Amino acid sequence: REREEKEREESRVLELQKAEKMREQWLWAVFARMQREQGDKSTDTCKLSLRLEDGSREVRVFTADDSLQKVFDFVETRAVAAEWASKGVTPFGPSLDSIEEPVGYKHEYDFVLVSQFPRCVFDDRRMNLREALAGKGLWPSASLIVEPLFEASESE
Repeated sequence: REREEKEREESRVLELQKAEKMREQWLWAVFARMQREQGDKSTDTCKLSLRLEDGSREVRVFTADDSLQKVFDFVETRAVAAEWASKGVTPFGPSLDSIEEPVGYKHEYDFVLVSQFPRCVFDDRRMNLREALAGKGLWPSASLIVEPLFEASESE
């Protein structure tokens, strides 16, 4: 019986490690894609000030046609961007060009974007920025808060 429990625990640990590796690969692949798309220039832009969970603020310019997905991805890949800026290499090799999103991985975001006034939750990542923000009077400049979907309990 102890042996079965030990095998189940080892299997669970391996699955968690595999999931974390896939998450890391996904983050790097999304960051790489965003770096490649960075050259897209448009005169129709939106300046977003994002208040992050740690209290810091990031300001970034997005195009009107960028989707909310791109803002979510920007927030989600900040740690990867910092690692790239400091080291210039990835855990998957020296180049961003060869990193692809892992097959079968579905990323779950644990936050939404909200405006303070008027209070509005932006969670439909398919919408483009102009569509999402203009109807709330937040175009072409907005301050959004990265709000966690849930708080981790202290026992975790």
